[in-house]
Amino acid sequence: MFWTCFSLGLGVFGAYIPSFLIPAVGEYRTFWFAIPFSVAGLLLCFLMVPRTRDSKAAALTREERVKELAEGVTIAFHNPGIAACGIIRMINSLLLYGFPVIMPLYLCGRQYGGDNWFPVQDWMRIWGSVFIVMLFFNVFWGWFMDRFGWVWPMRWFGCVLLGVCAISFYYIPRLFGANAPLMVLAAVLIGVGTSAFSSIPAIMNDLVPGKRGAALSVYNLSAGLATFVGPGIATLLLSTVSIAGICWTYAVLYAAGAALTYTLRPKQPGLTKGRTADGQAEAAKDASINVEAAAKVTALAHTSMTTMDNEAA
Repeated sequence: MFWTCFSLGLGVFGAYIPSFLIPAVGEYRTFWFAIPFSVAGLLLCFLMVPRTRDSKAAALTREERVKELAEGVTIAFHNPGIAACGIIRMINSLLLYGFPVIMPLYLCGRQYGGDNWFPVQDWMRIWGSVFIVMLFFNVFWGWFMDRFGWVWPMRWFGCVLLGVCAISFYYIPRLFGANAPLMVLAAVLIGVGTSAFSSIPAIMNDLVPGKRGAALSVYNLSAGLATFVGPGIATLLLSTVSIAGICWTYAVLYAAGAALTYTLRPKQPGLTKGRTADGQAEAAKDASINVEAAAKVTALAHTSMTTMDNEAA
């Protein structure tokens, strides 16, 4: 639910509302329309979000709290799987935060190899398609991965697909000109791929079931760093390798993310032999109990029949 609302606010409202306001009132005045949304969010937070208190955390001593806080960072050094998940989480959002920095320069101007293919408002509507798709695929991937596995969809539909999309966004206008349907298709696939990383928290929890708080701390840290890494790469490379080099850099990093997924060995639903063996053991246990119960019922029935026969005799 959180990621669905996140996509709706940041992507759908954040892209489509300015795409209609900018032609009417200009870029500067459009910024002022963000204030009512910010105030509304603040009021909802103060007035409607219930206060929560963790009784377990409240019972911790100061030293224990410091230890718990430090473990949120050190667990990544002690557990390679958690570190890999953190790196993959950063790679996850490269396009989500990097493309809004470089693509308006490329698609809507003549700098860095661009040819002024689209007006700014058209670019914003194309990019908004990413988040519309994410509204649905955030839910779909959760359902799908809980039945067919967590890692392989992230590898192929996440890393590999987004690597292809990173290159496609650069070459589609160069090969096909201002072809909005193809650009929307590429944006839709970015939405599908970005949502395919939704299993990372479940994987991290499975890798360290006794330290879920620390694992999720690494996840949140990586999610925060992701907002910096994508634009940071673009800023560092724009003057040297231009837009093409940045897109290929993103693609290479997604390929590295795909390779990292092979290091993850969680107990995946529908795939892991360990879980299958556990399920078979449980089934065998249940069957044994059922057979034992049936034997007791049969013995009881036989005893009753014998007693009745003796009484009749």
